[in-house]
Amino acid sequence: MVNVKSVLLEGYEFELKGYACSGGTTTVIVGVSGDGSAGTELTSWMLELCRSDGSKENLNVVSCEKRRGNGAWLPAVAQNTTYELTGNTGISGIHIEERVGSDKSDPAIEFRIVFEGEIGEAAVKVAYLSGEDIFVSDKKIYACSLDRAWLTPIEKTFCLYLVVTDGYRPEGACRANVSIMKRNAFIIHEKGAFVTGNEFCPNSKSVKTQIIGSVKITVCVPLKSYHASGDTVAACSCDCFEICETLGYSDDDSMDIKDVNIYPKRESIDITLLNTYCGKSVYRLDGVFVIDCKHRL
Repeated sequence: MVNVKSVLLEGYEFELKGYACSGGTTTVIVGVSGDGSAGTELTSWMLELCRSDGSKENLNVVSCEKRRGNGAWLPAVAQNTTYELTGNTGISGIHIEERVGSDKSDPAIEFRIVFEGEIGEAAVKVAYLSGEDIFVSDKKIYACSLDRAWLTPIEKTFCLYLVVTDGYRPEGACRANVSIMKRNAFIIHEKGAFVTGNEFCPNSKSVKTQIIGSVKITVCVPLKSYHASGDTVAACSCDCFEICETLGYSDDDSMDIKDVNIYPKRESIDITLLNTYCGKSVYRLDGVFVIDCKHRL
């Protein structure tokens, strides 16, 4: 039997892009995109998942996120569904309501769902409803055909404070110069997965990759003055922020710290005036930095 990673179902491609069991949970990443042949947009679809022990107990969804193209992960909703609820689809698993464009020009959308419990490397199939029509894939996607599941990019917020002398004010958030440097950051690899309590279940197919340490963020904001001309003045601030994030799962431990890129998200920078006292003004600068991995899918 040839294991497949994707199925094409009446104008929509469903691709299993990530699958990993670790720490008592199972993470599944499914990409959905239209090929231009479907007449209508996809508004909801179902994913069949079965427990590795063969039990029919409902799967509890811990979290569900979505992203379009290479954008940030945003909250989404995935609900448990059973054969009785879905009728003729014959699907027991989860149901997701989210608009997916039918044209090739529409950005693909990915869904990252975390389930409670370790499901195992079971085959899955998909289904969706379009009006009164029901489409169910005859092929199954096999998780065992995957070799990695990266969870990046990861977005983290930060906040810094600037003190500005009376007579000056920031020229604007768009002029802020933000630099980020890794500080005592390193990569760790954990082979196997903890299941319950202190019991350790080795699994050579699953390597959990994490980044731990801190980043130093430095911000310089040019200042504008109504009392002086020709001078170049800036207010600067810096601080360190701890990071401890899971980058993903793979079948090897070749990831290194140099493969991780950390950078500011320019459009996220915002400056707010907090208070003015004794001839000085205090501004708060909020922003987002991104942890990205060169090896992600």
